[in-house]
Amino acid sequence: MSSKIILFLSVFLILSTSGCKKTGGNAGNFQNVKGFSDLPKEFISFYDSFHADPEYQYNHISFPIEGIKVIKGEKGDTIESITWTKKNWEIHKRFDSSDKSFSQEFIMVDDKAVIETISALNGLFRIERRYAKLSDGWNLIYYAQL
Repeated sequence: MSSKIILFLSVFLILSTSGCKKTGGNAGNFQNVKGFSDLPKEFISFYDSFHADPEYQYNHISFPIEGIKVIKGEKGDTIESITWTKKNWEIHKRFDSSDKSFSQEFIMVDDKAVIETISALNGLFRIERRYAKLSDGWNLIYYAQL
């Protein structure tokens, strides 16, 4: 991988964690996010709680979950499958959708599945989270950093 891509990914990871903010009930921040207005109120409430309370988040992830992650290596970065567990999980905070260098989109697959993507507009980075409504409510079931 070129040094420019590695630098971009490093900067993005730093910005994505510092650019996220802990908020609750801020549906107004999502007025311009593609697909947000199509989401059920129950999912929006879950999404708010998921990003505001770490314990709630841990309790609403169907561990272990599968995903993809960029792995740094001596000969360059690779994209590998990963199994996320409570031990390797980092708490997710709400994405700041006001950042104009990224886009955020929600796709309601059916009444029990939502896909969220956050993408760099230059196409070099993307996060995908998949949520499903299970017997105990909404849960994160898949997470990928591409």
